[in-house]
Amino acid sequence: MTSLRQLHVLGMAKSSLDLRGAKGPKLELDFLRLAYAVRDFLAAGENAVGYLAVLDNRVAGTAAGWIDKYHTTDQVSILCCIPKGPDIDWLMVEKADNSVGFLPDRLLATHERKLAIANFGRDLGEKHLKEAIEERHPGIIPSTNFPLGINWDYYGILNSIN
Repeated sequence: MTSLRQLHVLGMAKSSLDLRGAKGPKLELDFLRLAYAVRDFLAAGENAVGYLAVLDNRVAGTAAGWIDKYHTTDQVSILCCIPKGPDIDWLMVEKADNSVGFLPDRLLATHERKLAIANFGRDLGEKHLKEAIEERHPGIIPSTNFPLGINWDYYGILNSIN
């Protein structure tokens, strides 16, 4: 007799192009969130997989090391989605703006500060994450009923027959 099983697919995306400062620990925390969520699903008898999408090879290399460190094997995969063309140019401009975004603007008489916004990088990372997941799991149904109370960058369910 065949049964319908669900695969829970969780994803997080980060647009950091380096891991300086707090970016490294924040990325590792996202990796651990994915790992523990997948383990919780597996412990409950469900199928699950997690994806961490990054936009830089060096960042991907560091993240890939966490697979061995935390013994996640194929439970969490690292997706390196390097932007091309104008996307990388816009991302670089945004990152440069953000790196000086909280410094005083020397052209202004007052000590006003620029507002650092990373919407482009966030949206770009999430777009690449969504595309990669939906390519790997045709027929997946995205959902906003996020498990574990975490606002995942991607969550979807794939029904399969076993």
